[in-house]
Amino acid sequence: MIFSKPRNQALLLFLAAALATTLTYLSKDKQDLEKQVAREIAENTIVNFHQNFALSTKVLSAKSQAFCINPNETTLKATQAQWRLAMSDWQAVKIINFGPIKVNNLSWRLQFWPDKKNLVGRKIKSLLKSKDVIDHAKLEESSVVIQGLSALEYLLFDRTGAKLSHYQTNEGETRQCALLQTVASLTQQTAEHLSSSWQAKDEYLSVFVNTATITPETNMADIATGTPPLTQLIESILVNLETLKNDKLGAPLGLKSASGKTNAFLAEAWRSQHSLALASANLNSVHQLLVNGELLGLTDFLIANDHQALASRLLMQIDAIQTTLNTVDRPMAEAINHDESRAALSKAHTDLAALISTLKRDIPIAMNITLGFNDNDGD
Repeated sequence: MIFSKPRNQALLLFLAAALATTLTYLSKDKQDLEKQVAREIAENTIVNFHQNFALSTKVLSAKSQAFCINPNETTLKATQAQWRLAMSDWQAVKIINFGPIKVNNLSWRLQFWPDKKNLVGRKIKSLLKSKDVIDHAKLEESSVVIQGLSALEYLLFDRTGAKLSHYQTNEGETRQCALLQTVASLTQQTAEHLSSSWQAKDEYLSVFVNTATITPETNMADIATGTPPLTQLIESILVNLETLKNDKLGAPLGLKSASGKTNAFLAEAWRSQHSLALASANLNSVHQLLVNGELLGLTDFLIANDHQALASRLLMQIDAIQTTLNTVDRPMAEAINHDESRAALSKAHTDLAALISTLKRDIPIAMNITLGFNDNDGD
């Protein structure tokens, strides 16, 4: 379980000063402290992210099987609810965009998005109409478009493609249930692979923390970047926040188009109407990485190096954006065309830009690091 540290500014600053003294005493060497912080974040929050995702996809696979055995409104809703949980857990895992997830295009296999041309819907409909065999081997060799959580969203939520009748007819049971169960099982398999890769101390967790000690024997050359661990973590958080700003909020709000027209179909999870909940899950996961429960986190590293105010500002910026999103009480598809809700989403978009600016401008100076090129930057 992840425990949140106090968010009251005065109390945070008081605890920050006390913690800074303790950390300075415990570790006078900045590089050693960085490794300690990186290891504690990895062993606590990153491992926790992956374990949660592995568990929620395992339950999703089981519920998909139960639904296909007895397809009715109750079992469908139970499977849909579990998809929402797994998708929320995925928001945390995909922040960690380095390491095992880089091998074999796993991120795209777990979620094909943005999908501006509705490839997910088109490819799945084509597969269901064909006579191609639907099994693990076939699916693994197929396009990433028909794999992962995006494909499962179509199969569980699409207005036409996910009708209960498709699962209750003999023909639908043969094809649609086979695809639903196979995709869910393969998604679980991928999630468990990622989780085990991060838990094994002789594999990527150790490579992440001890960047300079990579050897051919580790068999990790393809996922080792040579970037210091906390720099790598900040870069991955930045990529995630820029995706949140530009694609999850900016695109449906029309801020990325020349016309400025809103477009609900550009939202991350428009079929399930779960887009705003996922945005909140994103921010919550970033907060957890910064704080790392009761163990050492990125904010503690800043505090230990006399940047208490910056640490406090980061958390307050995230809290402010989260509070703004929480005021939107309707699905994204409605919110972007409702004056008050659209204004709140636009404010969240603007505040995200300020948070990203803090991470890009102030964090490198405070931590004496250089951030790499980020191709998600910009609108």
